[in-house]
Amino acid sequence: EEVARIWKLPHLVRAHNVDSEFFRVLARNSSGPRAVAYELEYHKLRLAELSMHHSPLITCIADISLEDHNWRRTRASIPTFHLPPFLPVGALTAPTGTRSAGTEPAPPGRKPAPRDSAGKKLIFVGSLDTPTNIEALRWFLGGCWPTIRVRHPDATFQVVGRRPEEGLAAWLGGFEGVELHTDVPSVAGYLATATLSVNPMRSGSGVNIKAIEAMAAGTPVVSTPTGSRGLGWTPGTHLLVAEDAGAFADAACSLLEQPWKAAEIGTAGQAYVLQELDHTALIGRIQEHLTPA
Repeated sequence: EEVARIWKLPHLVRAHNVDSEFFRVLARNSSGPRAVAYELEYHKLRLAELSMHHSPLITCIADISLEDHNWRRTRASIPTFHLPPFLPVGALTAPTGTRSAGTEPAPPGRKPAPRDSAGKKLIFVGSLDTPTNIEALRWFLGGCWPTIRVRHPDATFQVVGRRPEEGLAAWLGGFEGVELHTDVPSVAGYLATATLSVNPMRSGSGVNIKAIEAMAAGTPVVSTPTGSRGLGWTPGTHLLVAEDAGAFADAACSLLEQPWKAAEIGTAGQAYVLQELDHTALIGRIQEHLTPA
């Protein structure tokens, strides 16, 4: 704010989520001293947001999530707008030889080719010390994975992430077909050879970048409504969305059983993120909001 005031520069605040709501969720999913710390952070951030929403030094606020933008625009006296996340740098770059068939958009009028990956691989990517991610894994492995394994005994589930919390490896080791890959240099190779990516988030805010990374690689995504919030993609076209465990397992199995359907979802999702999250287009949108009328 001081830089904006002294140099008379336009000041854009880029919000990746409603921070106070994020910490309220963390407080809800924690206990003991950690829950108290998260609750204090929630109240501190609420006051900070109130100040930001009415700051005379802020030109505008850009929310990564459409839902967050709709929440904020009724509370702020300064202009707000929805600015989707930029496509992650290198999201389309996979190690040589790992990119599977079906990850490039098919020519008009032609069906995309199914992935030529070994076996049936499901993947979850995310930080493994975040309460919302751990909550998602527990829900998926407890309510969805047993059904998937009954219908597809040869299926494997790869959990790929960093900083696994204490005891996570031992817990995951109790499930048949589950592999843990931690602190890998890049997730690109894992995504490129996965049959599908699961995003079973039960709480949280903002936009799940893990879903975008999977889509950019042409990997079909199965998500909960919470995991698919924030952007204007269409369930059933760009990704599959299911709320309860039974429906989520059915959606995943439908992609394992119908390779052509998985390829179509993967190709449509990839085309969506390439178009909607294009860097040049998003920078142009920022310029429009920062240029004086």
